Amino acid sequence: MTEKTSWADLAILPILCAMALGLFALSYTVGELTVLRQLRQDAEAAAFAWQRAIEQRIDPALADPLAPLIEGGTDQALAWTGTSTGADVRAVGLLDPAGRFLWQAGPGDVAPAMLSAREFYIYNRMLETKRPQYLVPDSGDQTVRRTVFYLPLSIDGAFLGGLRLDVDQTAVASLLRSSERARMTLNGLLALIVLSTTGIILWRRIRERRSAEAHVRFLAMHDPLTGLPNRAQFNTALTTALDRSRCHASLLAVICIDVDNFKQINDTLGHPVGDAVLKGIAERLVATSGRNATISRLSGDEFAVFLEDLGDSGAATRTAERYLRMTSIPLMICGHELICTISAGIAMAPYDGMTAGTLMKNADLALYRAKADGRSAMRFFTKDMARDMRRRREIETALRSALAREEMHLVYQPQIDLTTGELVGYEVLTRWIHPQLGTVPPSEFIPIAETSGLIVPLGAWVIRTAFKSAAAWEEPATVAVNLSATQFRNADLVDMIERTLIATGLPPHRLEVEITESVLIQNTESALAMLRRLRGLGVSIALDDFGTGYSSLSYLSRFPIDKIKIDRSFVLRIGEDDGTTAIVDAIVGLGRSLGATVVAEGVETYEQLAHLRAIGCHQVQGNLFGEPRESVAYRQPEVHRLQSALLTVAG
Repeated sequence: MTEKTSWADLAILPILCAMALGLFALSYTVGELTVLRQLRQDAEAAAFAWQRAIEQRIDPALADPLAPLIEGGTDQALAWTGTSTGADVRAVGLLDPAGRFLWQAGPGDVAPAMLSAREFYIYNRMLETKRPQYLVPDSGDQTVRRTVFYLPLSIDGAFLGGLRLDVDQTAVASLLRSSERARMTLNGLLALIVLSTTGIILWRRIRERRSAEAHVRFLAMHDPLTGLPNRAQFNTALTTALDRSRCHASLLAVICIDVDNFKQINDTLGHPVGDAVLKGIAERLVATSGRNATISRLSGDEFAVFLEDLGDSGAATRTAERYLRMTSIPLMICGHELICTISAGIAMAPYDGMTAGTLMKNADLALYRAKADGRSAMRFFTKDMARDMRRRREIETALRSALAREEMHLVYQPQIDLTTGELVGYEVLTRWIHPQLGTVPPSEFIPIAETSGLIVPLGAWVIRTAFKSAAAWEEPATVAVNLSATQFRNADLVDMIERTLIATGLPPHRLEVEITESVLIQNTESALAMLRRLRGLGVSIALDDFGTGYSSLSYLSRFPIDKIKIDRSFVLRIGEDDGTTAIVDAIVGLGRSLGATVVAEGVETYEQLAHLRAIGCHQVQGNLFGEPRESVAYRQPEVHRLQSALLTVAG
């Protein structure tokens, strides 16, 4: 992600510019000092050359060694001026120890008649130190450079006087300054380039670091897939919104949203398609929401929205309805046209709570009810939902210890052959009687066992108990055991069944495994391999509740199905609803054409029995032939009753 440039990021640029200017100024100063040092060295070289030349012309044998110089006068000095090496010496003067000119030669503008006070001070310093002294007089013209040197004249250690040389360095200074300025400019440009490059690199690194930090902060508070706020940020924003709602005495709604059958999309089309679906739904939720809505992806296929400043609960209803309509429009993803409906649960503040945790919990309970009522729906939270959830938690807690306390027991419902009237097998059903909760129906505790994972130990107990019981029966009837999709996720399931068959001595051909269509949908390849292994052991496979799920005829051709069981919801409406009756007829005809045994569940009347026998249904089970019971002893009066029923139907 990118971040806008801040003043803090740009602060380094003026600092580096100031550093570059400072280095440029330092380079200029050093260059100027270098020029001055070179000019002094050049002037000193000329002055010392003159000093040596004059001292060589002094005769120490004379009573007055300077007399020849004085007598030679100006002409002699001017002749020597042209012989100088080094800088251009414009004027030469000879001074006595008192600082008076004995003679001098040169242009009038550089040959003073007497020393100025400043020059006299410097001349005296030369006399005291016996060392050369110099000054740079101010000519008033910046383009002119002159240097005046005062040098002592001595013979064999005897001080004779002083020599004043006025050196014109204008040309040399101009040349040196031009060269130094060129070097200084080059150095300054190099320094500027280096600092600028360094500054740009540092600035980019600072920007990258700030961008990385901002990205980390974004990920800490947002969902990386959809870019929506995550649970932590949503809860923080909801808490703040609730404070505003309390101050303004306004309504606030929390909507929990879940994508219907999303796991099926992931399992059948893959996670990339699933991710694209979530992004598409997130975009539609954002597009459908108003400015007073805050949307979040909590996890997986769960979203949440809170709406502020509502006038009444109708505003939440209308928003949720828009969500339902928008998400029901097909999504085109990777060549697939997908209709992904949603379910929604709504909780209102202040009626359903005034804390973020309470509202989220209650909205989630409403969502659970919407999904239980058939999905693609919305529900408002009501107090009975909380009561149902408490009941669910009680059952789940009690279910964890039910097996250890021996509260579970098995009952067996007979299955009858419609052709012969003989009992051919039993379906195993689980019953639970809790000391405090009383009798808990399977329709209540089995779904809880499925979602909590307790179905695995419960299913293992059913298999052990049923196999052991069936092995002890006198008649060689089959025993049908239901297996859930959760159990099929256990790779050890087939091995466990095989070990239990061997341990109990139950022949495999007397075992019938009942599965639902959800087993085939959720893990097709794995389920197919496990079913083939069971068939290899000699176990029969029955497809239970056929027609109530996502039925597909391809299952019947791909999977090893021996029996098709018609759900009792169809059987109970035989003769009452022509459409349902036609479905039952079609299932029986389909099973017969595929060579599979067809079993009708929930037979309770002679009319149902007569119709099933007339269309060629193979087997039946239901209360017409006796309630499920713990004992499997099939008594003679029941045989007579069954035969009488069949005779009545035949007549």
